[in-house]
Amino acid sequence: MSAQPAPLTPLPPEGVHLVSSIKTRPSIAPWSVGRRVGFRFLLAYVLLYSLPTPFDAIPFSDLVFSRLDPVVWYRLVPFLSAHVFRLHADLSTKPAGSGDTTYNYVQILCLLALSAAAAAAWSVLDRKRPDYRRLADLLRVYVRYVLAAALLSYGSVKVLKAQFPAPDAARLLKPVGEMSPMGILWMFMGVSAPYTFFGGVAEIVPGLLILFRRTTTLGAVLAMGVLSNVVMLNFAYDVPVKLYSAHLLLYAAYLAAPDLRRLVDFFVLNRPTEPAPLTRAPRSRRAAWTWRALKVLALGLLFYGDGKLAYTEWGEWGDGKKVSPDEGLFEVESFIRDGQVVVPVLTDGTRWQHVDVNGNSFGVRGMDRKWRWFDLKADPTAHTFALKPSKEGDGEGSTLAYARPDPTHLTLEGTFDGKRVEVRTVKRDASSFLLMNRGFHWVNETPYNR
Repeated sequence: MSAQPAPLTPLPPEGVHLVSSIKTRPSIAPWSVGRRVGFRFLLAYVLLYSLPTPFDAIPFSDLVFSRLDPVVWYRLVPFLSAHVFRLHADLSTKPAGSGDTTYNYVQILCLLALSAAAAAAWSVLDRKRPDYRRLADLLRVYVRYVLAAALLSYGSVKVLKAQFPAPDAARLLKPVGEMSPMGILWMFMGVSAPYTFFGGVAEIVPGLLILFRRTTTLGAVLAMGVLSNVVMLNFAYDVPVKLYSAHLLLYAAYLAAPDLRRLVDFFVLNRPTEPAPLTRAPRSRRAAWTWRALKVLALGLLFYGDGKLAYTEWGEWGDGKKVSPDEGLFEVESFIRDGQVVVPVLTDGTRWQHVDVNGNSFGVRGMDRKWRWFDLKADPTAHTFALKPSKEGDGEGSTLAYARPDPTHLTLEGTFDGKRVEVRTVKRDASSFLLMNRGFHWVNETPYNR
């Protein structure tokens, strides 16, 4: 019996091609109008607020970027403040060690207004573009490096004990009730080197993770935790870095936002999640190696710049600062004025209780616990201290001759407030204070809470 022939596969109807049976790539939906306008505004604002970071890590870039503020912002912000926002206060553009000055708040308003204007003009000129996916990928890369640069910088100055140096004896002498909230925070951090180191590592780790695509989400989530604490400290202790730290927290949230649904599914709803798609690397071998070389160069410049800055600050005012033997806090043992011994009376503000010699400043603390500060110019050859009042009401300038009979004593002679003074003092080290010498104990039979 002959085998039956195999059935013939029917041909497709006329007009239908065989390629239609092949699975095609799904079409990508265009962005909504609101999303496109919002992205244009976001891109403009991030660039205006963050530039020149992180490009300021490039050697000699300061020759260009150092002119950005005086040429652009120092002129534009006061102009817009007076003519657009109708704020007639005289804005000071002089850096004051604060990031929350009136100038900074007005600058934020200017950035918002300029970003809105840029988004509006961009929307008119480029209204037919369906999306900005490629540009969004580049913005994400830029935010990653801006946030990483900040985290690595702040982490480095903590690890090297530059941001929160150990308090000196004069600082420890100040009553807690007379300290500012920021001063309390700086004291709290500066007292403990291990905790300050831990805080620095907690910022460096997410900064490193954010630099790589595969670990960006993990780094962003960790950064949100760390920066939430930083922002809260800045607000709760009145540290003038509120605006900047809040922006960094928003940057971390922006990086974590695309994976929010996956994070909720995994950590909250106990659901399985799919791997996140990563941006495709360059296809050609040459392009791939070029990209890797540029990234290695960028990371090298970033690490070098942050490390150099942290080391410099550590040596200038951190724990690595070199202190002259003639500097420090000195407690007055005897005080003679116009040949008469002045006994210590707590209400006598003219009788010295302590002398603080610190770099270019000279402080005198009276028995009433009030300080008077002078600009100091020391002459080690002539053994003299030339004093100039730091502010009005601190008296007249004078010159005092000093001597060091032994390493622990300092004597001063000369005219002060129009009277002849002879002062003998003894140095008091910071280690003599309980806050600095209590140390760590594994075993505490009772709480040592003083």
